[in-house]
Amino acid sequence: MSAWRGPTGANQDFELATCAIEVKTGTGRSPRSIVIASERQLDDTGTDHLLLAHLSLDERRGGSGESLNAIVGSLRERSPSAVRAELDDLLISAGYLSEHRHLYNELRYTVRGADFWHVTGDFPRITEADLRPGVGGCRYRISTVGLDQYGVSAEQVASIVKGEA
Repeated sequence: MSAWRGPTGANQDFELATCAIEVKTGTGRSPRSIVIASERQLDDTGTDHLLLAHLSLDERRGGSGESLNAIVGSLRERSPSAVRAELDDLLISAGYLSEHRHLYNELRYTVRGADFWHVTGDFPRITEADLRPGVGGCRYRISTVGLDQYGVSAEQVASIVKGEA
């Protein structure tokens, strides 16, 4: 939990000592493209490894998956008290407010699939170094077709996160 930086405006959603992870989610069919919010999201400057994760979710009203409240509750239960306070602060920054819990009960989420890519070399991306002076704040899409050569397994992701790769 201490690696989560999403609500802080950091370049990637998770920052660890040896890697950074940008996470994207979608509820549509298999992703054909992924929206990248800035020229810094897929810039691996300053990190040994940059990973891009995409979670395909099934979203249903009253379905059999987990509600946002259940997911947050599970994270809180598994977090030591010192980390729980930081988690609560980050959740508030992300717009999750306890007094609005009733709004987060009906929708249920089930992970249908997860894809992981190692962002390196000629991975299709725009970085800050690619931009001409005066250009910034780029929002763009990358196609997931042809990313197979950058694909990594969940086990490889775990190794990278643990600093074993």
